[in-house]
Amino acid sequence: MPLKLDVYVPALPFDALLSIMELSPRRTISTIAWTCRALYYAPQCSRLLLRDGLLLRSSNGLVSFLRFILSDPATRFKHLHALTFAMGDFSGEAVDAIRALFAHPLFNVDTLVLHDAEAVLSSGVAFVKRPKGTPVQQNDISESTTLGRTKAV
Repeated sequence: MPLKLDVYVPALPFDALLSIMELSPRRTISTIAWTCRALYYAPQCSRLLLRDGLLLRSSNGLVSFLRFILSDPATRFKHLHALTFAMGDFSGEAVDAIRALFAHPLFNVDTLVLHDAEAVLSSGVAFVKRPKGTPVQQNDISESTTLGRTKAV
């Protein structure tokens, strides 16, 4: 028979959790944020999660990131300054997510890095608005007004 404790354990104060998050790696910050809706939507959480830029390594990660950023776009987009795509062979859902991300009026990163630029561009991801059916060109990235520095690796 399990032991039942009738002891109340108080929750940590919000500011204490934020202090812990300030000193934690991104994975820990994310885990803590998932435990509390108030933390998940706190502007400080977005700032901490995005402070070192973001590295996307999979289609699932990209779709998950889009859900995260669009759940509070006014707060979260302003903390996104650097974005790195470490892969280029995207699923159809991920290509749609990238298009939604780049088309969002609040999307404005300083640095965008494409590790497999040829694969990214061949996935059908357009970085600037083009007439439908027009092929994506390598120089489309440099023409984009939402990107400060772009690096194709």
